[in-house]
Amino acid sequence: MHSTGRTERLHTDLTIHLVLSATEAVPIEVRFSYDSADPLAVRLDFRGGPGTVAPWLFSRDLLYTGLRAPSGEGDVRVWPPCRCHGSTTVRIVLRGRGGAAALYVPAAAFRGWLTKTFEAVPAGAEGSHLHWDDVVAELLRRDRPVARDRAVSVPCGAAPHEQRTQGADRTLRTVKPHDRR
Repeated sequence: MHSTGRTERLHTDLTIHLVLSATEAVPIEVRFSYDSADPLAVRLDFRGGPGTVAPWLFSRDLLYTGLRAPSGEGDVRVWPPCRCHGSTTVRIVLRGRGGAAALYVPAAAFRGWLTKTFEAVPAGAEGSHLHWDDVVAELLRRDRPVARDRAVSVPCGAAPHEQRTQGADRTLRTVKPHDRR
């Protein structure tokens, strides 16, 4: 999509935790990107690691809402840090054709970066940054699959090593790459 004004690009590189099982999570490097020419979207790229992982595009508002309250339906869901357990992570669950992934994102760093995207393009001003003819043309070209809505359980907890996931009755622990066997 094309901007009607100056384009501003913002990104942040973060170490997040990818949940492997009910008891294990590994740290991974990701980049969240924002481009004011596409002011409604935030892009997530998984960095460094074997294989190619397709980028994910999120609604900026979905992520912002998820900092304060559970948000999302279908393939992307976001939960805020759990205050009752002193959690410092935003929990994001991604669902695709090949399965699902639970991610734990450091809330303070993510909130700070996301706030900068709203300084670049304030809420409600996104429309002035779009060429609407390009938006309509892109929507008409897309072949959108129907989202499958499956139940997901991401209970609260303090940190990835203390989180419980998908109804597990075991404590999740962080696994360092050299610990994997």
